[in-house]
Amino acid sequence: MATASMDLARTAMRSLGLGARAAARPRELLRRSPLLAGMGGGAGLALLAALVLALLGDPHGGRARAVLAIGERPVPPADALMSMVEDTGEPRLLAAPGHAAHLPADAPQTEEAAPQETARIAPDGTVTLAAAPDLALVAEGQFGLVPIIASDGRRAAEVYARPVPPPTGRPRIAIVLAGMGLSPSATRKAIASLPGEITFAFAPHGEGLQSWVNRARAAGHEAMLEVPLEPFDYPQNDPGPNTLLAGAPTSDNLRRLDWTLSRFTGYTGLLAQGGPRFTAAEDAMRVVLAAVSARGLLYVEDGASPRSQALRAARASGADAALADRIIDDRLSREAIDLKLLELERVAASRGVAIGLGFAYPATIDQVGAWVPTLRAKGYDLVPVSDATLHRPS
Repeated sequence: MATASMDLARTAMRSLGLGARAAARPRELLRRSPLLAGMGGGAGLALLAALVLALLGDPHGGRARAVLAIGERPVPPADALMSMVEDTGEPRLLAAPGHAAHLPADAPQTEEAAPQETARIAPDGTVTLAAAPDLALVAEGQFGLVPIIASDGRRAAEVYARPVPPPTGRPRIAIVLAGMGLSPSATRKAIASLPGEITFAFAPHGEGLQSWVNRARAAGHEAMLEVPLEPFDYPQNDPGPNTLLAGAPTSDNLRRLDWTLSRFTGYTGLLAQGGPRFTAAEDAMRVVLAAVSARGLLYVEDGASPRSQALRAARASGADAALADRIIDDRLSREAIDLKLLELERVAASRGVAIGLGFAYPATIDQVGAWVPTLRAKGYDLVPVSDATLHRPS
């Protein structure tokens, strides 16, 4: 009970704006308060949490959540997904693990049957993305809502994608910007200034992610979720908590992946940038791509490592996956970014489609924003990453 009260006190204190250091030490506040200290640790923590909540309200009140009836037992994604790699290591689970989310049994039937808002392009060209979360596409995981394939076969990779006009036959270029949600100013600038065809990938360790994702999707931007993977120099180079590790047990990596998947809703798939030690481990990648496939997601990787097993693992699991053709800001100068964008045009002209990966740096946002208006006159179509991944030339 004391542990739960401690967590509640920390959460409420952070929401009150006391800062990370103060919120990390609620017991210190207890010692400074004669009233709370005299009550004992557990009772004092509970009262501290109750007092803060009474002043502030629910600290999760601004976070998008859904109340779901899951069934008689919680969804066990790690255990279910482990069945994919038993014995031969080949993925065997083709349907999503767990139970499909649904409204409570006592909810009015008219509400349960109400259709979700779907993605559409209006006659004037205005694009609207599908509402998120679609309750048929989520289930309760170990840490929150995680994606599943709906009972009618619908997948997040397609439902949450930005719709595109009919194909024109011209070469297609997709751009995804990673690191969204880490810098409020850069995230705000990218949402406000870049056209909706640009895809945004949000880092799982950012703050207020669901709010940022909602704002991006309302502006027409498709969202992806970054997955932290082990680099060669780990832990000196640490992508953050719940990084997937090449040598970790499958159950540990699935638990870490479950945490990442629960960070927000409304994303089409996972983006992996960095993590060459993990992506070179075929067995570990098969587990991840099997989970991607079973949950109805797509997978995009930075394409930087020639040893990556992503495409091989994707073929084995039936996952939709692609490698980026260029990292457009590996040299952070405006001239270098412009040159990489020109290279991306040449790749698209040669192969029919190209994917560029960048980071939400101010210079990248500026150069991409200046480059996009030139594409149509050059004979290229700008598309979201889902279109470039799901509809690649054979």
